[in-house]
Amino acid sequence: METFELWSYDVQGDLGEYAEHTYIHCPDKDAYFNCWGNHASPTQGPGIHRFSCQGIYDVANRYRRNILSAHDTAGLGLYGVNGVCHQTANLFLFSSGRAITVQDGVKGYAITCLAYGPYGDYGPLDEPSKSLFLAMWKATVYDPCYDDYVQEQEPGGTLFHWFSRLHNEIVSQELKFDPLELLHREAAILVEQAVPGLEAGVFKDLHLDFLREKNQALATGIKGTQMVQTINDLAAQFQHALGDRIGDEAYEKLTGLKAGNTVNIIDPSIAALV
Repeated sequence: METFELWSYDVQGDLGEYAEHTYIHCPDKDAYFNCWGNHASPTQGPGIHRFSCQGIYDVANRYRRNILSAHDTAGLGLYGVNGVCHQTANLFLFSSGRAITVQDGVKGYAITCLAYGPYGDYGPLDEPSKSLFLAMWKATVYDPCYDDYVQEQEPGGTLFHWFSRLHNEIVSQELKFDPLELLHREAAILVEQAVPGLEAGVFKDLHLDFLREKNQALATGIKGTQMVQTINDLAAQFQHALGDRIGDEAYEKLTGLKAGNTVNIIDPSIAALV
């Protein structure tokens, strides 16, 4: 097992001052998983060290999956459609049994999880009959790389455990599910951990409406600047509505943002690469 460090830094310019890019540093190997972007900000250097955990570098190193000029996608899929750097970081952390939490302080993480889930999500044009996104990713990307490392992970009561439990329940019982409903159930776990006493059902209608509008927009085939602007605008509208619904204190605990502030979830500089 090697040390995996999660780092983040503010993304400047068009994305706004509140969003942070995440990447993984493996000091034992003097290596990085750049998670679509880079491992240093032009103005802030490496950024902020959020946490360290133990993972299996030799497994994660096998599924870097570069796409054109974008490095280390973890086999997530398409940037802005299936997820962004936060979801990719969680995929690289998979062998550790650790997932990013709201308490880790990564700005924008709660919002990207509400948009794509913690590990990524199918796009609107994917086959609806496919298995859960994480189950598919694990079977087709992670497991072939795992090889001799196959063993049971017991993450205990961590966020990783509860996400896995939810997915395993659906897969094992062959439950019929609405992918958007699943994202909301994942969000409920995130919310319960970040803001005890806040029920995700309070904003379920807002969340599902946002997810439907996001998928409808992506299904039109928009790309480039139009895609970035459209999804970021929808995310901002959702955040304003969310803040109004749950109140200033809960909004700040969940998102790390002051009342009235929002974060864009798609970085146009990365979207332009793919």
